[in-house]
Amino acid sequence: MIEHRGRTQRKAGRRLRSERGQAVVEFALLLPVLVVLVVASLELARIFIVRQHLVTAAEMGARTGTIRNSTVAGVESALTTYFANTQVNNDFTSTITGVGPDEDFNSTVVVTINHTLPLFTTVVIPGFEGFTVPLEVSITMRHQ
Repeated sequence: MIEHRGRTQRKAGRRLRSERGQAVVEFALLLPVLVVLVVASLELARIFIVRQHLVTAAEMGARTGTIRNSTVAGVESALTTYFANTQVNNDFTSTITGVGPDEDFNSTVVVTINHTLPLFTTVVIPGFEGFTVPLEVSITMRHQ
C-alpha cells in the first residue's frame, strides 16, 4: 500500500510540472498581444491629451482675439506661451482670422491649429518610423 501511494505522488508531481510548463507556453504566446494592447492604450491616451491641449490653446487664442484692438501677433503669442509647457512645444501651425481693430462686434474670430503628432511606438519599436497622427482643431468665437 505504501508503494502504491508513492507512485501516485510521483504521477501527481509530473502532472504539476507539466501544467507549469503549459502555463509558461500560454504566457509566452499571449505576451505579444498584451504588449500591443498596452502600447496602443498609451498611444490613444497620449493622442487625446495632446488634442485637449490643442483645444485649450485654440480657445485661449480665440478668447484673446475677441478682445478689442487685439492683433494676430497677440493671438500667436498667447498660443506660443500656452504651448511652451506642453508636449506640443512650438511644433504647430495656426491660422487666425477675424482679428484686428477693424473687426465688427458681430464678427467672429476663428483660430485653427494643426499639429502632426509622431507616435511613441516609432521610438520603441524598430521599423515603425514615420508613423504620425495629424491633428486639427478649430475654434470660433464671436466678438462681444
